[in-house]
Amino acid sequence: MLTAAQLAGLDRADRKQAPDVFLRLMIEHHRGAIAMSRSLLDGPAGNAYIHGLAKHVINEQTAENDAMAALLRR
Repeated sequence: MLTAAQLAGLDRADRKQAPDVFLRLMIEHHRGAIAMSRSLLDGPAGNAYIHGLAKHVINEQTAENDAMAALLRR
């Protein structure tokens, strides 16, 4: 979900910048997983386990994004 350039940016980040770069990239990564999960749930009914997993991804990664965004605001 992230480009090679984005990952290279994390590699180049110094010790002070790296935590914020990491958090921003993780938020973007989670947004991709949330979008994928919503797409699955918007489609036809299917495997109940996979639909449950998609709901879990949405709930957990949304909460994690909120926590990471709070860390960036500190």
